[in-house]
Amino acid sequence: MATFLALLPRSLTTFLYAVAALLRFYGNIDTTPFQPIPLTILEWSFWAFTLGTASLVVNLGLEWNAGNRSRYQADRATERETRRDDLANEER
Repeated sequence: MATFLALLPRSLTTFLYAVAALLRFYGNIDTTPFQPIPLTILEWSFWAFTLGTASLVVNLGLEWNAGNRSRYQADRATERETRRDDLANEER
């Protein structure tokens, strides 16, 4: 489950950017009367791009946090190892 959650922001970002590009490609078609929300296709493209960018920022934050957490755990393990070695040397 945790690995799926790690992939979610990346795939969501990719999907939203693809939707934004697709909507931008069809941006010259006027479909405003057929939509329940009166937005043009270019406005939908803008919102998809904005949500994709927000997802990208969230993904960056998650990756940054995971990197810092793993670095902190490695530092703690090194400190424990050093302390254990120091105690072993004192006992000798």
